[in-house]
Amino acid sequence: MCELDFADDIALIDDSWSTMQLNASVLQEEASKVGLLLNSDKCKVMTTSAWNDRSDIQVEERDLELASDFCYLQRKL
Repeated sequence: MCELDFADDIALIDDSWSTMQLNASVLQEEASKVGLLLNSDKCKVMTTSAWNDRSDIQVEERDLELASDFCYLQRKL
């Protein structure tokens, strides 16, 4: 039997710091119920100028790194 105990490429999107922090905390809590952990070293936060109340989101009581750009599966021509 094969069991995969990880999830990859989850994106949480919100328009305010407070609900984004809440969503990250709920995700962390729910994942832990089935034995999954969020790796704060691999999680990133990207903000826009519209999200100007705060930028530090925490997972595992650690501030997540801010990302200035995002690249996903580019095709070479």
